[in-house]
Amino acid sequence: MKRKLWTLLLALGAALALCVGASAETVERDFYEALSVTNGSIKLENDFVFENVMDVGFNLTIDLNGHVLTIPKSICVNSRAHLTIIDSNPSAEHKFTPNADGLWVLDETNGTETVYGGVITGGTGYPIQFGSGAHAYTAYYGGAVYIEPGGTLNMGGGSIVGCSAVYGGGVCVEGKFFMTGGSIIGCAADRGGGVYMRDDDTVFNMSGSAAIRYCKAASKDSSHASGGGVYALGAFTMSGNAAIRDCECITDSRRAAGGGVYLAYNNNTTTFTMCGDAVIDRCKVTSPQNGMSYGGGVFVSGKASLTLKDQAAIKNCSAKKTSDGVTHGGGIFAEGTLTIAGLAEVDKDCSAAVGSGI
Repeated sequence: MKRKLWTLLLALGAALALCVGASAETVERDFYEALSVTNGSIKLENDFVFENVMDVGFNLTIDLNGHVLTIPKSICVNSRAHLTIIDSNPSAEHKFTPNADGLWVLDETNGTETVYGGVITGGTGYPIQFGSGAHAYTAYYGGAVYIEPGGTLNMGGGSIVGCSAVYGGGVCVEGKFFMTGGSIIGCAADRGGGVYMRDDDTVFNMSGSAAIRYCKAASKDSSHASGGGVYALGAFTMSGNAAIRDCECITDSRRAAGGGVYLAYNNNTTTFTMCGDAVIDRCKVTSPQNGMSYGGGVFVSGKASLTLKDQAAIKNCSAKKTSDGVTHGGGIFAEGTLTIAGLAEVDKDCSAAVGSGI
């Protein structure tokens, strides 16, 4: 009789635990607990707003679980820390509406664009102060995530949507960024609408099904706009089925360069390798009558190299002006080194006034 009673109590306890787990709600304390341990993890059970800068000092895994994580500020991955973003509910649906600047804004009721799976949104960059006294100013890096030198971001699922900064609308990388899945969508910056690689030692690898879509580099002052999808310093690789699509670099003055990717000029050689079935598709640069536009797909600076191999392709890209004028390199504008091998191609459907393809 005692054994039967004990068995019944165990069964009731298990049922109660299951019930409590099923109704668990993610609260701010859960984040701080996960951030405080060496190998923390958190799985969202509901949409959540994290109000402060999220400082990742150790190793942290965030499972978006199909929900929306709104970060009005940014996530900072510190030196020697690792942030991993995954999503265990990729069929969830969320609605967004692009605004006049091309930034996708969450609008679950009337949104015109659908994003599937969990989402990080709303970030406006990590503040870094330069100068002092009257000459001090603050610049914002990595709308959703800023990766310090020595830090690492692994993104295997979910999407970064509708984030903005001056440098890197979605992510700013000074360490390493391995993007094996998920997407960066509808983000905006002056340089690097999707991703900004800030340093010669930076590493950014896109592979698997990783995608950067509908991101924009736009400048309304006298500065250049560069890299609608990616602004690259260091080593950038696209492989597998990785894609940069429908990204744009646009300026109201001077120069727009690299609708898909801008390979920057710096002390060391910036390298970009596209291999496997990687693709840059439907990207463009646009400038006004007095400006110049270069490299609808990729702009290759003098101290940079681009290698296309396997079945990699740059297609349907263009260099345009808002009025008549000369545009350069619909697919690629190259000042540095360009190598095309295997079955890689710059598609005939690229367009510009000078050098439709290259």
